[in-house]
Amino acid sequence: MDDKNNAATPTPEFSGNILLFLNDGTISATKCWFESTNTTINFKMKSFSVEFYDRSNGGSPQLYHIIGYDNGIEKVRVNNFDTKTAGLQGMGTSAVNFTKNAFSSDGSTSGKLEFGTGWQDVDKVEFEVAETNNNYKYLFVALDNIVFETAVPAVLPVSLIDFSVKTRNDHILVNFKTAKEENNDFFIVSSSTDGVNFKILQNIIANHEKTINSYNFVDLKPSQGTNYYKLQQKDKNGLVNDLGLKSIDFKLDETQSFSFYPNPVKERLNLTFEAGKFNAVKLVTTTGKL
Repeated sequence: MDDKNNAATPTPEFSGNILLFLNDGTISATKCWFESTNTTINFKMKSFSVEFYDRSNGGSPQLYHIIGYDNGIEKVRVNNFDTKTAGLQGMGTSAVNFTKNAFSSDGSTSGKLEFGTGWQDVDKVEFEVAETNNNYKYLFVALDNIVFETAVPAVLPVSLIDFSVKTRNDHILVNFKTAKEENNDFFIVSSSTDGVNFKILQNIIANHEKTINSYNFVDLKPSQGTNYYKLQQKDKNGLVNDLGLKSIDFKLDETQSFSFYPNPVKERLNLTFEAGKFNAVKLVTTTGKL
């Protein structure tokens, strides 16, 4: 998979082959990737030629999430990359530019992908099927003319060693740990429902310790469906650094029962439900009025 004519030295070694495929067609395919075999060697993704086999014939997916990782932590992504659309896709430094060729005779979509500066320090690039109704039995993504350089990672004021999100009842818990903090002011936790447009949920003051630091945040009002959480760090010089991005599917537990009395109601309504399961209760009329 190495294109040593275009890559800088030393060249990272990758697992996998030029033609990436997930299975033999017996199960539904969802993702494929290439990565450095040595997680201590990151690379700066520049560009590569790509072909999505049998796309125009409907044999493989049209939409993908393109995701970059570093030591298993998501660092950068482009959501819903459209193999049928040429031009810039994604936001800011995470964006990729797709110079699309015409359909080939076998129904494939091909072109060149060029990566933004946000892809300059990763050890894995992954293609994940973005279509919810994924009935495809094969996932063929061919790569060639891969151009990358050995990454020169920036020295961050903090060293992130863990970042996770998980559900708890009707909340989402955001947890992260750092190994050291120098010149660190605070952390920023933001959320999004599309992975593109984020809103700040909380600024968390730094502990300023050089040992292990543990932090957590509880999102009391997650959205139904997929929630994205971005973790950033702001140093005392005012610079903001991206530390990671996580996603989680959230669904309210609709099986929780509650009761009310009397019925019909005249002056007072009594509700009974399990504690810790709900944030709020709204009473509305049959026409939707509060």
